[in-house]
Amino acid sequence: MKIKNLVLLIAFCLVSCNNQTEKDDPVSMPAVAVTLTHVVYGNISSDIVLSATTAYLSKSVVAAPIAGYIIKTYVQAGDKVKSGEPLYELESKEQHTLSSAGMPPITVCAGQDGILLDVFRQKGDYVPEGTELCTLADSGSLVFLLNVPYEFSGFVAPGAVCTLELSDETHLRATVGGPLASMDTFSQTQPVVAHADVSFLPEGMHAKAVIRTDEKGLHMLLPKGAVQSDESLSSHWVMKLLSDSMAVRVPVKTGDSRNGSIEVEGPLSPDDRIVLTGGYALPDSSKIIVSHE
Repeated sequence: MKIKNLVLLIAFCLVSCNNQTEKDDPVSMPAVAVTLTHVVYGNISSDIVLSATTAYLSKSVVAAPIAGYIIKTYVQAGDKVKSGEPLYELESKEQHTLSSAGMPPITVCAGQDGILLDVFRQKGDYVPEGTELCTLADSGSLVFLLNVPYEFSGFVAPGAVCTLELSDETHLRATVGGPLASMDTFSQTQPVVAHADVSFLPEGMHAKAVIRTDEKGLHMLLPKGAVQSDESLSSHWVMKLLSDSMAVRVPVKTGDSRNGSIEVEGPLSPDDRIVLTGGYALPDSSKIIVSHE
């Protein structure tokens, strides 16, 4: 009886060990459906994003030639005017008080073609001599002032091309000019001029300037979803197919990433079939079923 029980115990242990071995063996696990991708060669460029503000570099202030009352205003902010076009009519204090007949009012005219940025005074106002009436800007002097940190000055050189993104999602191509001889003492940024082909924008409008730095050499690129990592992000790997039914873990090093792609270094080639989806947390030498390639 004892011998029979001993034989049964040994048989039970053998079956248990065999079941445990099958459970721990990745090859014995059910196949997982995956989709595949391939390595491609390319480069990922880095962009510098800067803030920018519209400004008119050539502006002139129109001042009252005499002390008097504004009896007529011809323009308002934003109007485009021609040289010699009337802006205001002024009546001297004596004319206004005595209602003198035969004395025409003083007409203040634009000294150049341009756009009126600001209109400070309106009809009925009394203005002392020399009072600023409006600001007239040369429409051809519109620029974007890029706020460039000093350490980026090497990338924002004259002749460089940048993309300006306005708040309404308009994109403008601009060419970088020279820096201005000033620097913001708080942010340590220097204004740099950029010219864009645009007819009119209000002064002080904010935009985003994107400048592409020099592109690097060719690297192996994969979709980000194909690269896995441990919890500490200290090691990375991909799952590469050895056959139509098995994937193995291949360690890789990662580089820059952009627009869903990431640079990788490792024993890979464009002919390798890499698991894109379905491979998360798969152990080495896992059974797979290719659902899409």
